[in-house]
Amino acid sequence: MIPIEYLEQEVPEYKGNVFIEALPQILGKDQFSQKFSYSLPFDATLRSASNEVRGHLILSALSLKVALPRHWDLERGISRMLRKGYVPRRPDTPEYWRKFRAKLAALKEDLKKWKFPEFKREIFSETWNTGNLDSPYDGSLLGIPGTGKTISTLRDLSQYPQVREHGERGFNIRQVVWLYIEMTSLASTGDFCKSVFRAFDEVLETSYELRFGRGSVDDMLGHVINLSFVHALGLLVVDEVQNLTVLKSRGAEAILGFLLRLTNIIQVPVLVLGTYKAQKLLQEFRLLRRFDRAQLPKWHPLDSGREWDIHVQKLWPCQFTLTPTVLGPELSARLFDECQGIPDYAARVYFLAQDWLISRNDNRKGPEIITPGLLSSVAREYLGPAREVLQAIKRRDWELLEKLEDVKLQSLSEILLKKREPVEIILNDTTEEDKHPQSKTRAKKTQTSSTQKAAPTIPCKLVEIVGKDNSDAEKAYAALSKAGYIKSGIEFWASPK
Repeated sequence: MIPIEYLEQEVPEYKGNVFIEALPQILGKDQFSQKFSYSLPFDATLRSASNEVRGHLILSALSLKVALPRHWDLERGISRMLRKGYVPRRPDTPEYWRKFRAKLAALKEDLKKWKFPEFKREIFSETWNTGNLDSPYDGSLLGIPGTGKTISTLRDLSQYPQVREHGERGFNIRQVVWLYIEMTSLASTGDFCKSVFRAFDEVLETSYELRFGRGSVDDMLGHVINLSFVHALGLLVVDEVQNLTVLKSRGAEAILGFLLRLTNIIQVPVLVLGTYKAQKLLQEFRLLRRFDRAQLPKWHPLDSGREWDIHVQKLWPCQFTLTPTVLGPELSARLFDECQGIPDYAARVYFLAQDWLISRNDNRKGPEIITPGLLSSVAREYLGPAREVLQAIKRRDWELLEKLEDVKLQSLSEILLKKREPVEIILNDTTEEDKHPQSKTRAKKTQTSSTQKAAPTIPCKLVEIVGKDNSDAEKAYAALSKAGYIKSGIEFWASPK
């Protein structure tokens, strides 16, 4: 067992509490930024690597972590939740040990006679939530999928060791600092309890699920409460809370009621993560204020100003095309417009745009330049299921966003492994679809033989510019250039069959 370094605390109410003293020091803003941010080192010489190698290198765009002001606010909120939750639980007090012995004994007896009180809707009344109302115990992080709620939370929590095994000073308690649980749409109240047992087992190498994961739901809920106290659980994170809306037999009510009891009975803070649909659920049960006590940041998509500028400046160097494309205002604005400030979507489009260029440059003689038109084409091709969400964000239609389910995009492995289909390249580089999405009609794909390459569809206006006699390639090229339709050679590439 690695000895714990108990840190002296500056906050008076934290002093002498071994559960808090065993935690890492409270971070400053610069320290947090260094710990949270991550990007793979970039080596410009790798641009000349083989297409196959570069196809792996561009995946670095997906591992990028950029510390933004919202991440700093989230870290501060989690730091306060953890420490404030331990304030009422001091193992150096007789009251704590009376509760500890009682709950440990109940666990050893398997709680055969203990029954969890029947859930009543009245527990959500304001009079039920007594004591410590101003303490930042419970919190919520709700937003659109792909904005980094889960990744950011787990990355913040990773700085805290999950288990602290106290020696004599801590009375040999095995402290579990935090647990992460994910709700599924098929879960029941019993399944939720088993998930908690399983999470304890994973970090403690115990067999609680085997021992307690049977019997009545009331018994299992009681086991969860007692284990959380005996192991000094610091924070319970419950992800995908919107899935509670599909539970039957008052399952959502039972689980939410249990989470409140966990906080009120043994002072374990609860952090719920989910989509805007979860916000509607919390409003329905009058719990939104309760789960907003930690004052965590609102997790909307990145704004088009400072946040996006910071993110895209860190994302863009993850580029392994033969010809480096310099980031300019037009490219930045187009990527934002196609992804609406959602980091996961932006990384996907940027990655797939590079993959499209590299995979179609077999002879390595063509330019590999990222253009606004290519970003738009890739976004339309691979963000199809998310278009309704993106259009709703553009319109700031929050009411619609609250009703939308989680967006399930095709995995990148599926995209890369499936047979390549030609991506429609936009010649005139416009975004009229965003202005009039209903008027968009896809051109039919041209059937080609095994010896011919498919030619992109040319709008009628181009025919007028070139003229009916288009046999002279140089004159046609000059006319198109003069009219401003030629932006980059990549946009006139033909896609292979």
